[in-house]
Order: sequence, then structure tokens, then C-alpha cells
Amino acid sequence: MTLNNLGLPVEPLRQVTDEERDALATDGVVIVRGVLPDEWIEPLRGAVDDLLAHPDYLERGSTPESAAVMGGTMVNGFMGWMLNDVFEALATHSPASEIAKQLLPGQSVQYFYDQMFVKRPGVDSGTPWHRDRNYYAINGKDFVSIWVPFDPVLSHETALTYIKGSHLHEDVLDQSGNVIKGGHSPVGFFGEMDSEPEGVDTVSWDINIGDVVIHDLNTVHMGGFGRTNTALRRAVALRYLGDDIRFNESLPGIPNMPELLDRYRTRWPEFQMIDGQKYDSEAFPLVK
Repeated sequence: MTLNNLGLPVEPLRQVTDEERDALATDGVVIVRGVLPDEWIEPLRGAVDDLLAHPDYLERGSTPESAAVMGGTMVNGFMGWMLNDVFEALATHSPASEIAKQLLPGQSVQYFYDQMFVKRPGVDSGTPWHRDRNYYAINGKDFVSIWVPFDPVLSHETALTYIKGSHLHEDVLDQSGNVIKGGHSPVGFFGEMDSEPEGVDTVSWDINIGDVVIHDLNTVHMGGFGRTNTALRRAVALRYLGDDIRFNESLPGIPNMPELLDRYRTRWPEFQMIDGQKYDSEAFPLVK
């Protein structure tokens, strides 16, 4: 067994199967069960607490007004790998990074960023329908998103829900091939879509500790929107880039967001991205 610098296992408990790869290609999403060793869970939960208490953590929570309506705040935090050793190890030298390399074989895999979600019991909040691509300043398709929960997740409460096959279409289509109103937006918002739209093939799961969910950057999904949960849900989404991903300076998304640029330049004063450049700077480390 290979251990990283924190003494945590690097290899997943099993390989991604051909059937799971086919499901990812066809549906745009797949759940891969039983791959994260138990040894990771308590360190990751401790990392969540550490980041929430860290004065420099880039956190976007609910507003006080919306929190009053929803019963509390839902934490949405970024770039934990820059502040916490466990998140850094998970990003670059872990079963998650090994899975990213399995899904981007023969490529140089760069770590893009992490996004942490903490939803406390009773909070009636989530993430509306969206495509991840619309939030990134990138061109290319060699991209892997891996969602790792640190608590069990019930599909009827807080789990992610995906529109199967939506990664294959510029617009969001129903099963008859009709465009769903509000299903396409250049800025990635799908506010006109119902939380449970009719006529589309959606998928969601009960997710156990040790499972991960992998999706294409074009797959339309939402997270527990409008569902009150009864248990704490902590999870992180990890994003990985393959060889064909290039920076697109004309797009306003990550890493072009001003608060993220400030964070990068605080750590790397010479940080600069050039249009068409591969993401191969220190800010986007090569996966070990």
C-alpha cells in the first residue's frame, strides 16, 4: 500500500470499471461506489472544521436574510487545498487524484480547484440547475469533476440530481428532443427550470461514505435545492484538467474571479494567465 506524506492511502480500493466509464460517457455522470478508504474520512472532517475556522478561507455562505428563510446557512467554500494539508493531499496524492488519472489516461493531469459544501440539518437550501463549464474560463473537454462526501447522503434530502445525457447537448432537452425553457444560458443559470422538471431523465442516488460521484463539465445538475435535510452533509468537489484544457481570458469564470486572482497573487506574486495557455503553473499543481 502506498501512503502519502500524511500517512493516508493513495490507491483507491478498486479501479473504475469499463461499465462505469461507459456510463460516464453516455449519461454524463456515474457513481463509483466503495473507492475511498475509511482512513480518509476523519481527517477530512477535521479539515472541514479547520477551514471553517480559518480566517483566510474563501467562503461564500447564504446571506443573513436567506439564512433566516432557509433555517440556516449553507457553506460554499473555495481553494481549501491552499490552506489545509489534508485537502491538499486529497487534491494531488489520493484515491481521488488516482481516479482522475484513470479517467484521463496518458495525459498530464493538473489540479484545478476544490469547492466545499456544508449543509447543516434543517437548512432548506441547495444549488440550482447549472452546468459547471459556464463558470470556468476554459476551452477544451478533458476535464474530470469528482464529488466526495464525508457523510452519508440521502437522495430525497440533499444528494445531487443530474439530467442524464445533457452533456451531449448545447441546450437541455427533454426525452422528446424539445428544448426545456431556461435550459440554456451563456452564464450558466437555469433559474426558469423547476426543481423537478417534467419530461427529462434524471438520476440521483443514496450515497455512502467511500463512494464518489463523477460528472462531465457539461452535465446539467443541481444539489438538494429546496430540500430540507435531517443530517449534516459535508462534501467537496475536486476538479481536474487534462491536456486539451486552455485558459480563455474572455470568460469571467474561475480563475478570473477577482477574489480568486487576489488569492493566487498573494501566494504567487507573479501569477498571470495568458489566453490559450495550458494550466501548468504552480497554482494548478501536477497530480502526483
